Amino acid sequence: MLIKSLKSKLMKSFYLITRIFAITIVIVIISSCKATRDTRELVTIDVKKAYNEPLREMMLSEIVKDIEYVKLETSPACLIGGPVGFVSSEHYAVVYDGISKRVLLFNKEGKYLKDIGSIGRGPEEYINLEPGSLQISPDEKYIIFKDYVNGFMIYKIDGSFFKKCDIPSAVYDGHRYLNPEKFVAYRQWFNLPEKGGNQVLIYDKEMNLTDSLIFSYPDTMLNMRMYMAFDNFSIFKENIYLRRKLNDTIFQIDQANSITPHLVVDFGDLKMPSLLVSRAEMESKYLQLYNFRRINNYYFFRMKGCSRTAPPGPLNYDFLVYNKITGETFLLDNHPDPYYKDKQNSRMLINDMDGMIDPPILWYLSRNKFNDYLDIIEAKAYLESGAVDQEKLVTDKYYKELSKLLAKSDIEDNPIIRIFHLW
Repeated sequence: MLIKSLKSKLMKSFYLITRIFAITIVIVIISSCKATRDTRELVTIDVKKAYNEPLREMMLSEIVKDIEYVKLETSPACLIGGPVGFVSSEHYAVVYDGISKRVLLFNKEGKYLKDIGSIGRGPEEYINLEPGSLQISPDEKYIIFKDYVNGFMIYKIDGSFFKKCDIPSAVYDGHRYLNPEKFVAYRQWFNLPEKGGNQVLIYDKEMNLTDSLIFSYPDTMLNMRMYMAFDNFSIFKENIYLRRKLNDTIFQIDQANSITPHLVVDFGDLKMPSLLVSRAEMESKYLQLYNFRRINNYYFFRMKGCSRTAPPGPLNYDFLVYNKITGETFLLDNHPDPYYKDKQNSRMLINDMDGMIDPPILWYLSRNKFNDYLDIIEAKAYLESGAVDQEKLVTDKYYKELSKLLAKSDIEDNPIIRIFHLW
């Protein structure tokens, strides 16, 4: 009888424990599903709210971890008259000289190695580059650029011609290596063939077309108004980010070519209702997302139209910044131009690292590293003027490094390349 009673109690306890365990599992699953659902909710950036809040300045050190200077070799074989294109990789620096039209290869110590290809109108030659198209492949085996005569061309790192690429010469707003095995180009709707075609074009490392996405037709009726709104294309860490004209959602295309919503940009009543509004109406009433870039946890949005920080005009923009970690969204404030104190400029960060003038933000943020070249005479004059307040620098080591390089430089020297390494 005692054994039977004990057995009954054990069965009840086991049943109770089993129920508790089952309920716990259900709660965990529900919580997990809820957490998954919550994390998948799209973040919405309230543009109008940000436009009504106080403006804020942004420091260079918020997105840049350090600065590297490369003093290019000066010799008769590699004199550069007017550098207008530059790109760097781990071991190399490539400069396009706008005067001689040459493409010159240096190592990261600044030693001249060779010219890339040769100048001319032949099938393996180039005559006039698009400076922003210059790129080094991630594996440092190839150099690619767009020649206005021959289209996209690819050369080996030893300077020899490899092949002419089948990338459409009218590609606009994006072409980049996604990784060592994949190159991506984006073709705007107004550059599509008459019968339509794909806009995202994917190539292998030897520039053979392997895939394409988003079949579209050209909007020929609106081609004259393409300055109002066009598609936005960006790349960050092997993912493609794409926003179609007048759409509120930014989509992400991953390595498997899967397209998912990523971010919503809500303009509220500042959104342009159509492409048929006049330019005067757009610049007085509405905002249009002209360009965007992602740099780690920061998203930079370049807006044109009804500006808060610049007078209306086709070349005047506002910059909206979104911090993914903190959720902060703010409009960049104007501040004095380091070279021209009477001018206000919202296109630059406050340089609290070496104090020198910086490039327009979104001009270089299309890469994980953005860079510019320094004109020796202007840089020297700027430093000697005492305009840099060293007390406002995060560290004065960059200021001292640059000062030493400039002290040894002459007017006839090749430029000093300055490279910003992002966080």
